[in-house]
Amino acid sequence: NQTVAAYSHDKTIVDLFEEQAVRTPEAVAIVDENTVMTYGELLAAANRIAIVLSQKGLRKGAIAGITMKRSAMLIAGILGVLKTGAAYVPIDPEYPEERIHYMLDDSKADVLIVDHDVVPPAGYSGGIVT
Repeated sequence: NQTVAAYSHDKTIVDLFEEQAVRTPEAVAIVDENTVMTYGELLAAANRIAIVLSQKGLRKGAIAGITMKRSAMLIAGILGVLKTGAAYVPIDPEYPEERIHYMLDDSKADVLIVDHDVVPPAGYSGGIVT
């Protein structure tokens, strides 16, 4: 099993993803139960999310909680967060509300990204993006 690969040490995952999206915008990037997304579509979705997050004040050094089911949009959300320069904390929407609150408090998340059908935890005082 050859796992050694040459890669650029001066580029971020976002840089590498964008380069791939420009090279092969019509190639399939993600397949989940309900969605097939090309690199171009995934890049467009990540850009839209990054714009909304930036408008909510998410910047380099900030923290975003992501409470989403495993899906193509979860990947778009992660890329969107990384495009703003922020970091993310993945939070399984199936966790008990007490655990979700603990993770949000402990991480000091500035914003919480949720699926459209996920109810944000009661009493969360940060910004919420669906």
